[in-house]
Amino acid sequence: MDKNITFEGSLLIASKSMPDPRFSKSVILLINFSSDGAMGIVLNRPHKINLKDVLKDMNISQISSNTYIPIFNGGPVSIDKGFLLHNSDIILEDSIEINGANCFLNSSKDSLSSLCMEEINSGVNLYLGCCGWSPGQLENELKSNDWIISNADENLIFDDNYNDMWKRAIEGIGFNINNLSNDSGLA
Repeated sequence: MDKNITFEGSLLIASKSMPDPRFSKSVILLINFSSDGAMGIVLNRPHKINLKDVLKDMNISQISSNTYIPIFNGGPVSIDKGFLLHNSDIILEDSIEINGANCFLNSSKDSLSSLCMEEINSGVNLYLGCCGWSPGQLENELKSNDWIISNADENLIFDDNYNDMWKRAIEGIGFNINNLSNDSGLA
């Protein structure tokens, strides 16, 4: 793969033939992509834990009664670490912009605490854990057609309709799900 190509800020959409069941119908925002490997966050796997329990585990006691921050399972790596993904309407110290995605990433406990004191009800999600690929691993998965790459869509990332995110991501790039093959491979 060309060393100048970067997919940071792109979506990885699991193909119908994704061999790893943990990523079946996943939509992942690619955060980092380099010769050292890659890191991303699964966007469409709601977590069973609620915000109050997360905050209790982090010893954060203050929360506005009107705070709503959806919580997702961001992936199987670093499951004890939280990542806030937010839009440009929310300003948080220490957030880094994700190029190409029109959103920001923050992993600061103080940022989560400050958000919980505001009346937030959209434009931010909390992800517990992330996805990681060793050098060359993601490139090999791309060559095997395990993933479809798409431009990130802020509306898709922060839409509450996460159950249909995979289907909408596929359709958003012009594919008809019914025409996609369950088989993959190289010609």
